[in-house]
Amino acid sequence: FFLDAAVLDRSALSGHETDDESELPTYNAVLLALDGKGLPGRDEAGYHFSVMHQAARDATRVDEVAVAFGLHTRFDLGTDVGFVPVAEYVRHRNYDGIADQDRAYFTFAGQLDWQGLNLAVAWSGRETALQDAENSSDARFRVRGRYSFDCGISLELGWRAADETAAVERTLDARASYSLIF
Repeated sequence: FFLDAAVLDRSALSGHETDDESELPTYNAVLLALDGKGLPGRDEAGYHFSVMHQAARDATRVDEVAVAFGLHTRFDLGTDVGFVPVAEYVRHRNYDGIADQDRAYFTFAGQLDWQGLNLAVAWSGRETALQDAENSSDARFRVRGRYSFDCGISLELGWRAADETAAVERTLDARASYSLIF
């Protein structure tokens, strides 16, 4: 069971101020997921299958249904080197509660690990179909590198490019984190 009621949805600088009831916590969604590992002939392979139903938030919306399916595995390439490819397909019907707005996402990614170093590359394509409008497609590409030290500190550098319907966006981000193990 997973509950997302925006309890921790706060900003340190501006707080959480809204008069929009659609942003307030609701409990009208169901998500069923099946995750597993070990496919015939490939013990390292895993899969994910999920179905989601989101009830309409108000009279102007309709119910949304989504289905997701993904596969991943790990290949050992040598001493402490591993490669993890991932493929995923997600299909939404009435996306965000808007009648006849359907979306499909295709994602292909790969991750290369060596000791504390991690390099990941991902591409996602999105197709949007609207009943009374022209269909659209866009894509996102991301590259991320991370090094994790034995003391729990991780340094990460990433670059993302998004080519969406009317805008092209490029983002460079850096992150430092500390993991507590208990």
